[in-house]
Amino acid sequence: MSFIISKEKPLNIYLKDKNISSVNIALSSFIRDLEALFTAPNLIDDINKSDIVLSISNLGHIEEYKIEITDNSIFITGNDDLGLIYGIYRFLEKELHVHPLYLMEGIELPKLNSVTLNNSELTEIPDSMCI
Repeated sequence: MSFIISKEKPLNIYLKDKNISSVNIALSSFIRDLEALFTAPNLIDDINKSDIVLSISNLGHIEEYKIEITDNSIFITGNDDLGLIYGIYRFLEKELHVHPLYLMEGIELPKLNSVTLNNSELTEIPDSMCI
């Protein structure tokens, strides 16, 4: 099974923890990149109408994150604010092939009609030695 992101249907993003400034900065980048690839997503307040859910929940390790893709939704969860930020950028890189330094390197993101993402789950703890 799979989840389809299409320029024909804007994504609805639900951010559970709205008062964390570092997460809001990453969210702004996430929205900018999705808009460049497809169309502008919507930030909504109803989790039940969301396509992408961003949240913080105890995963067990500092900076740990989990990305889960189902038929109906994408869940990006961080153990803490930095874990959620890592998860957002890892999703962009792994699933949508957005180079992490594309802005600095002058790489233009292509406009895509759609992308099909297979159902999957990825849990990682970033290498804390990489600074």
